[in-house]
Amino acid sequence: MNIDYQIILPRCNDLAEITDYLVRVDEQFKPPLHTRVNIENYAKKIFEFAHFFMARDRINGKLIGFAAAYLNKKPEFSFATFLSVLPEYQGEDFVGINLIKELLKYAKEYGGAGVQLAIRESDKLLFKFYKRKGFVIVKENFYPNSTEKEFHLQLIY
Repeated sequence: MNIDYQIILPRCNDLAEITDYLVRVDEQFKPPLHTRVNIENYAKKIFEFAHFFMARDRINGKLIGFAAAYLNKKPEFSFATFLSVLPEYQGEDFVGINLIKELLKYAKEYGGAGVQLAIRESDKLLFKFYKRKGFVIVKENFYPNSTEKEFHLQLIY
């Protein structure tokens, strides 16, 4: 599949769309997102406090990918809190990778000390990408409600 998409900064009325998207991708997470957060509250928190990026299909306008980060100025680090691409678009035209690249670029321009994030051990391809971008492991523990390892990564600018 060849997807024609664009990554855009959001409009001011995207709360309902963010909530709908989080509900759609809920089961994509292991354990499901709703077992760790109240989805409506999490969407509201992202909407009110995070900078977020949306990948939309240019043909039908469908939201196909979403990334969010809480940005801070030095000496604080920004925190990438969410990244997801709809399953039918995963692995296609680097939607997820381009969302991450845009988020990292924007976070650097914002003026933080760097970016921190948490990633599951099973996200091997994404882990390799982050390592290539210069992220290092700063902490290891188990993913909430799971026996899977979670790595806390950090990139210093």
